[in-house]
Amino acid sequence: MSKKMNSPKPSHFVWNELVTTSVPAAKKFYSSLLGWKTKAFGKNAVGYTVIFKGKDKPRGIGGMMKCP
Repeated sequence: MSKKMNSPKPSHFVWNELVTTSVPAAKKFYSSLLGWKTKAFGKNAVGYTVIFKGKDKPRGIGGMMKCP
């Protein structure tokens, strides 16, 4: 698959949400499978994690949180 097909078009906003029963397990699984990097959102770690893609200039592509 070409990089062109794997990326959103310029100026198009794309964001995905992952709701899971185990955020730590999801972080581990998707980071090893897809190379995602993650970071807790907010100063107080409100239970939301931002997902980043890319090595040189990582960009936010989504977030994950625990299923209520």
